[in-house]
Amino acid sequence: MPSIQIYIGQNEDIPEKFHEQFFALRQLCDEEWNGFLPPSLDYYRNFWIIPREKGSAKMKAIAVNEKNLVVGFGYIIWNTMYENLDKSWFRLYVTPKERRKGVGSRILKEMIRALPNEIKKVGADAPKHSPGEHFLQKFKEKHSYEEIIIIVDLEEAVLKDVEQEAKKQRELALSKGYRIVRVDDGDYKFHFDEEEFVKIVEQVWNDMPRENLTEEDMNITVERHQAIIERNKKAGQEYISFVAVHDDTEKPVGYSTFTINKYQPSIAWQDDTGIVPEHRGNGLGLAVKYQSLLTLLKETKARYWRTSSAQSNKYMHRINEILGHKIWQSEPVYEFERRIVEDLLS
Repeated sequence: MPSIQIYIGQNEDIPEKFHEQFFALRQLCDEEWNGFLPPSLDYYRNFWIIPREKGSAKMKAIAVNEKNLVVGFGYIIWNTMYENLDKSWFRLYVTPKERRKGVGSRILKEMIRALPNEIKKVGADAPKHSPGEHFLQKFKEKHSYEEIIIIVDLEEAVLKDVEQEAKKQRELALSKGYRIVRVDDGDYKFHFDEEEFVKIVEQVWNDMPRENLTEEDMNITVERHQAIIERNKKAGQEYISFVAVHDDTEKPVGYSTFTINKYQPSIAWQDDTGIVPEHRGNGLGLAVKYQSLLTLLKETKARYWRTSSAQSNKYMHRINEILGHKIWQSEPVYEFERRIVEDLLS
């Protein structure tokens, strides 16, 4: 193994002289991982100083060679409140020339060693058949979950056709007793009872397919939901949501949200789409996503619309196909027992 120095901990534990190299490596990782233009370096500089939301912890690590070059990094996150208190999730990246030299294993070993004792499981994902997945398969052959990444090239969409279909879907929802409300900037409390809306969010999140993941149900409070949105907004995210409201009860029953980051305006990132079970079968998922597509075409400079869903979520795959999404890649998710990883790294 080459001579490598590992710096690990919080921001203050990573020497300032390596920060710009770290940001550049984060950008390179995102480009390789996603396969399209990453955010500008200012995104990573800004993200560096944004604190974690309450109940969430994160540890960072960089690997520096004898020439004082940052050749790899890692981070690992875990909850200190709410749920899944025995689990953590990590990501690693090593520059192509330094791979297969033990650098990734060294970073991971140091991060796992520094985890609180309460953490018994570690997990990670990576693009399928990538060097990252090959690394994860050293610890476990079979993944627990697979996320399908789907992309729309918005330049291929015909605005007139989308306008007609979005109007049709909105009118169809109205005929079934639902209206669609647009919410900008995550300001849900302006339109709804915030506690009721967050209950819908919690239900949608917990109803998403987990395949063989050992995830516990999430406990989403108003405070927690607000903290997640506010943190993402500080990172440059702009939120636009379309919420389906049941006319008889005046309550939200589902929604679809996308975000665009000011540091990456060419990419729209789909956040959530979900309809509560008792209101499914009315075409509401397709209706709210059509409003998103129309908004992207008319009001943004986005070139691509990226979304994802569980490999097993056939209903969402059908909606995405109607909207013109095409499969881009898949990302298997692996879960490991901490002790097994520690033994294999020792």
